[in-house]
Amino acid sequence: ITSFRLLMALAAGERLKLEHFDVTNAFTQSDIDSDIYVEPPPGFEKQDKKGNSYVLKLKKSLYGTKQASRMWQLKLRSHLVSNMGFTNSTHDPCLFSRRWDDGTVIIVGVYVDDIVMAHNGKLEWFTNEFTGPKGFRAKHIGSLSWFLGMSVEQGSDCTVTLHQELYIAKLLERFVPVLPTSTIKHSMPCNPITFQQLTTAQSEADREKMRSLPYLQLIGSLLYLTATRPDIAYHMSVLCSFMHDPSPNAYYAAIDLLLYVHNTKHYRLHFNGSVK
Repeated sequence: ITSFRLLMALAAGERLKLEHFDVTNAFTQSDIDSDIYVEPPPGFEKQDKKGNSYVLKLKKSLYGTKQASRMWQLKLRSHLVSNMGFTNSTHDPCLFSRRWDDGTVIIVGVYVDDIVMAHNGKLEWFTNEFTGPKGFRAKHIGSLSWFLGMSVEQGSDCTVTLHQELYIAKLLERFVPVLPTSTIKHSMPCNPITFQQLTTAQSEADREKMRSLPYLQLIGSLLYLTATRPDIAYHMSVLCSFMHDPSPNAYYAAIDLLLYVHNTKHYRLHFNGSVK
């Protein structure tokens, strides 16, 4: 998420358009680095005429092998750097960039098989080099509009806005059935003082009650909202400190936070390209 937000900030600051590429079965496009044998999948012969069992030797990485992700990243990095002339960032291994003398800039962000490309030209060159015969089995989805559960909106001036309205709606739908009978809808941010007063479970009765409440699932789900909602970062840091022994009050505080986020779902994380 940090790498993605950095790329959005760079795109807005340098007035770059955002494009989305998807690599098909990425892990299987890189070579395996050791001798690994697997049983034949259903539909293949499993024994020869003498009854000896067949095994298959992998030539490519396969989903499920421990090194598959690493081999794919090495393959992708090698192609971008050695074949396409990109430079890998020394600060963030997920980012690559190339700059031409005519002012053309391309910055590439990598998340496994999702590729985000920010540019002010040479889109056709990048597409041909990345998805062509010497590149990968991949497709250009189009302008970036959705990434890892976040909606991405880019204006004509290349400013970028992120939000998670759909994700918030799904969270509310998931956790509403276990809301307390009386709930208060907040129109203002949750009071930090209330969160400062939260504690761990104070009795066995509290712990027994918490066994039936999805505190860990709720906190894990809310954590992802901090990607576009820095206004709840403090509240989440407090709630996370009780994950080993939460109290009912901590759970209800998390529900209040979910309601606050829902009632302010129109909030956006906006990158306007300003350095101030």
